Amino acid sequence: GIRRHWEDGKRRQLEACLNEMIISFVQMAAENKARRKEEEEKERQRQEWEKQRVEKLRLIEDEENRVKILYEQAEGWSRSQQIRSFLQAVRESNTAAGKAIEAGSELETWLTWAGNQADRLDPLRERPASILDEKAKWEDDRRYW
Repeated sequence: GIRRHWEDGKRRQLEACLNEMIISFVQMAAENKARRKEEEEKERQRQEWEKQRVEKLRLIEDEENRVKILYEQAEGWSRSQQIRSFLQAVRESNTAAGKAIEAGSELETWLTWAGNQADRLDPLRERPASILDEKAKWEDDRRYW
């Protein structure tokens, strides 16, 4: 309801409308100020929501990673237990057949290696070093060029 256009006419001159014009200008300025304030508030709310969204997505990603690690650890532990059970069965089978596992024998070397692999999978044990730890280093043929 704010008048935004004035012009000279036959019945009324522009100078006679000055008070009305000033009142309209003040009203338009107030409307513009209120609209700008409303837009700023909406932008502030949008930015706050975006900040919360980014934080929640980060927390979700962290939780997904923790769950993934838990699954990997549980799987590693389960596999290590399976390997240890298998190694025990190999030892018992050898003993039942009346064979001793001699120090330095191929079987003893293999049992030690396999036990280390079980330890590498087990998140509850210290992880022994393996040549597999060096795989990435040797796969990158650009590393030393």
